[in-house]
Amino acid sequence: MRYIQTKLNSNGLTLIELLASITLLSIVILTFLSFFSQSIMLSGKVEDKLVAINLAEKVLVSVKEEKELFNGLYENEAFEYELDEITQNGKLYCPKITSFPLNEHSENEVHLGLRQISISIFPSSEQCNYTTPLAEVYSYIKIGGD
Repeated sequence: MRYIQTKLNSNGLTLIELLASITLLSIVILTFLSFFSQSIMLSGKVEDKLVAINLAEKVLVSVKEEKELFNGLYENEAFEYELDEITQNGKLYCPKITSFPLNEHSENEVHLGLRQISISIFPSSEQCNYTTPLAEVYSYIKIGGD
């Protein structure tokens, strides 16, 4: 008789086995969920940085093509110019152009008539906050003629 009763009890799951399996399953699921949420946040940050780099490149091209709009850059003194906000993919970005003074350039750069500039793109929520740029691009422009 005892043999029959133990045989009947071994077919089902006990409450402890059920709780242990649910606990292990929930730990595995939570690990995967945290991994996916972190990867989504990281991809959003990478997308913002990529957009900022592309905007900086566009601003650089416009500075090189439209010299008359940025006359201060082509003079000998240091220059900072904050452009209007740019909206891209529903987000606001603030570009800032900085030229370095000629005394910080090497003799070769001055002799060749080159001026180093940087274009920084800052994030903007409602107002531009020029503290930490999302992207910076450095380039040279020719001073005094083409």
